[in-house]
Order: sequence, then C-alpha cells, then structure tokens
Amino acid sequence: MVRPAVALIGQKKFNRAALVRGIGVDPNLPIEIVTVPAVREPDGLAMSNRHLREEQCHQAVVITCGLFVGERAFRSGERQAESLISTRDEAAECRRSVAAL
Repeated sequence: MVRPAVALIGQKKFNRAALVRGIGVDPNLPIEIVTVPAVREPDGLAMSNRHLREEQCHQAVVITCGLFVGERAFRSGERQAESLISTRDEAAECRRSVAAL
C-alpha cells in the first residue's frame, strides 16, 4: 500500500483544496496538503486539462482567448453588449485561424 506524505492540489482548485483541508485526512495518515501553481502548456492551457482530446484543447484555448479580449474591452470602458460580443467573437475567430495553421 502506498502512503503519500504530500497531496499537491492546484491553486485554481481552491475549493477542492479547502474541502480536503476541511474534512481532514485520516489522522493515522500523516499527509500535508500543498497548493501549487498550475503548470501550463505553451498555449496557456493548464496541463491538468490532459483529459481533453486535442481538438477540445484547441477549442478551450480559442474560447479563453475570446473571453480575455472581451474582458479587456470591458475594463477599457466598453459597455455595449453587442460590441463586447463582437470583440470576443473576432478574437476567438482570429485565434481559431492561427491554430489551424
């Protein structure tokens, strides 16, 4: 039987880390819960998404890119929903085109 000494949980999985800490671990199993930064692929997608198929990984990056660009437009003062959606969609389409190369 394996007896791990440390459980590594990604920082973005804060709820999971809090739950594990909250319910505790069997006191007979001395284990430390450590939160660690996400390890990312060159395209920015977290390596923890390895359960996704390749096409799904590309789609996740495209969606994320569009959302970040839309957020940037919003933070820059854009409040028109149609404009934000258009900006988001254009960024996603651009990223999709680049990914297809």
